[in-house]
Amino acid sequence: MEIQKTFFNIDIMKGLKLLSFAALLLLLAGCRKDEKPIDIVGEWRLSDIQTKVVLGSEEVDVYLSFTETNLFLLYQAVGPGRYRRYSGYWTLEGDMLSGTYTDGKPWGASYMVARDGDALILSALDLSGKELERDTYVRSAIPADIVAGSVSY
Repeated sequence: MEIQKTFFNIDIMKGLKLLSFAALLLLLAGCRKDEKPIDIVGEWRLSDIQTKVVLGSEEVDVYLSFTETNLFLLYQAVGPGRYRRYSGYWTLEGDMLSGTYTDGKPWGASYMVARDGDALILSALDLSGKELERDTYVRSAIPADIVAGSVSY
């Protein structure tokens, strides 16, 4: 009888060790480092545009604001000293930025987001993932006169 008890206790010990080892493996597998989300919150000014679309002789000037509550405001020059204001909501999933204007229409493209120091790089992609446009923004406060004088669209 004593031999049977010892044998049974050894099996229990082996089972507990195996169970502990399996639990440890599951714990380690679940502890992978989560990547820190890309921070886009703040005010930005377009500093460089690389696009395949001809912009003509118009000077491109754009300011963007992304809030912590997922609201965006975009101020785009439409002539000397005149800005049109667009607004809506943005979503960032991984490194893909998309949005919807306040009238419910989605943006014309989604953007792959990257940060390079104080620069925010937005790359518009087509459905196959081919880059259509790359815009670089730098942190910059939106001037009060642009905010006050902008026309909502």
